[in-house]
Amino acid sequence: MHFISNAENLIRFYNNGKVGYKNQSGQIIVPPNYASGSEFKEGYAIVVIDHKMGYINHLGELVIQAQYEDATLFENGYAAVALNGRYGFITTKGDWWIEPIYNTAYSFSENLARVCFNKKWGFIDLSKKIIIPLQYDYVGDFKDGLAKFCINKKWGFINSKNVVVIPAVYDYVNDFSNKKVRVGMKDADSFILDQHGSIIEKIKNRKEKEEEEKEEHLAKRKNQLKNK
Repeated sequence: MHFISNAENLIRFYNNGKVGYKNQSGQIIVPPNYASGSEFKEGYAIVVIDHKMGYINHLGELVIQAQYEDATLFENGYAAVALNGRYGFITTKGDWWIEPIYNTAYSFSENLARVCFNKKWGFIDLSKKIIIPLQYDYVGDFKDGLAKFCINKKWGFINSKNVVVIPAVYDYVNDFSNKKVRVGMKDADSFILDQHGSIIEKIKNRKEKEEEEKEEHLAKRKNQLKNK
């Protein structure tokens, strides 16, 4: 699914602590009436009214009532929202696509959405199926075809088939960006890896940097003494 809307061009602005939206020409399209608001995505923006979240369209009409404790932007026509402490997914009409059964849920990324139930994380797809079992201590969104996962306090990466591409041996990892990711170990080296887990670059740890700086300083000092 792909959505195109002039609302994507609206610019959020603030006035007296309230949020509104202007077009590219600076004309106010949505008056600043909201306590808070997101950017527009797929024709809708999240707004906050009396500490509850709902959605407006590009005309400023409240098309999905402000009733949720949490809400995400629409992606692929669906948004994750929280109602009465549970997360589910709604359509752009405000109807439940997946009833609120999860402890936590996030928007779709690369056609998969991460969800949590009973402190275990996995992914659903656009057919509502759990495509990756809820077995991980934590997961991140899919980026460049891979998602980070945590199990037993160690981090690695899986692909959309739930195949471990980079084993969970790291103490910290970032998300993939431009087909690269930074990973590392506490008080040890960190690396830039490619999508296969191969090392592209080693990043010096603090001790190595300090030793290198010390050697450079001593070499510089020796040269200064020679020139006297």
